[in-house]
Amino acid sequence: MLDKNKIYSHLHELLNRAEIPVSIQSSAITRMIDNSRIDMCLKIDIMEYCAKLSCFERGMIVFEKYLNHEELIKFIMLKEVVTSYAFLLSQKHRDTDGYIDIAWRENFQKEAFSLIGEPYKSMYEKNINMFNIAD
Repeated sequence: MLDKNKIYSHLHELLNRAEIPVSIQSSAITRMIDNSRIDMCLKIDIMEYCAKLSCFERGMIVFEKYLNHEELIKFIMLKEVVTSYAFLLSQKHRDTDGYIDIAWRENFQKEAFSLIGEPYKSMYEKNINMFNIAD
């Protein structure tokens, strides 16, 4: 049985390890669980025995997946928050040509998941994402 409040509380605990500001955590998690239909934004509806992951484009569902593995649900949410924060920070990190430094962003994410720890670090290293998960 999935408990939304325990999941959210644990997510905040894990994200604090990676030193991601609480304001970023809260806004990213709220964006994932609210009822808006922002294009290409991950939406998660945690129900009693599973969670529905979905993604919209022009108000229509273009991706939908149901998961019942709690650690995988948490990982998908963690990855969304860490990736969003890395993107925000990467705006200040440019390579020699003036483009966003992709290597810096990837290193930031790798370090964040190292700080978050297992099993999420291994999931990150396996490049698990919402499109290639099998539950």
